[in-house]
Amino acid sequence: MRNTLPDCVSLGIFKTTSPSSVGTSTAPPKAAVKYTGLATPESVLYDAENDRYLVSNINGKPTEKDNNGFISVLSPDGEITTLKWIEGGKNKVKLDAPKGLALAKGVLYAADITVVRMFDAKTGAPKGDIPVPGSTFLNDLSSGPDGKIYVSDSGLKMGASGYRVLYTPHAVLYHHESLSKTSKDLIPHPEEVAAMKFKWDKVIAHDPYYSPNLTRVDEDFSLRTRV
Repeated sequence: MRNTLPDCVSLGIFKTTSPSSVGTSTAPPKAAVKYTGLATPESVLYDAENDRYLVSNINGKPTEKDNNGFISVLSPDGEITTLKWIEGGKNKVKLDAPKGLALAKGVLYAADITVVRMFDAKTGAPKGDIPVPGSTFLNDLSSGPDGKIYVSDSGLKMGASGYRVLYTPHAVLYHHESLSKTSKDLIPHPEEVAAMKFKWDKVIAHDPYYSPNLTRVDEDFSLRTRV
């Protein structure tokens, strides 16, 4: 489960009435649990070895290096057991805006803007940083069976640095996020749309890769009507 929410919105755990309804229901999900105290919760990772959930909290702007990010611990039944288990500015921890999390060989990895932070998976003590040269917005993390860590970079600040998106015929990209959806439920949930606009409103309004001659009101890419 991943989501990026404004500071004023608490994290919600959603459930459906039956497994067969996943990806086919047109009704918006109902929150089973809502949490307070979390601050811009970004990523949830299940720690199977310790039977708990770890939640990264940006606690501010996702690109701001303010050293106030933190990681929370939730019990298997969803109760917050430690709100700030790992906290920026405390116990020699440096943590600005943590996003994706991953576990490998007793180490917790956290994507943090341009650096991957490492912590002891049992104590939460810092174990060093891995800078990623050229990165601008490290987002998600994943660990392989061999213990290798893979990190994605959304690159949402690359335009400001003078970089541009180039086409290459040698790259093949696969995106399966909506694979389980049908034609009946392809409409985004209002909360998802609101979160996206809250975070990237300026980028959306002035997208250099979207033609200014096309509509921004509808999703059919029809010609824009100027008044």
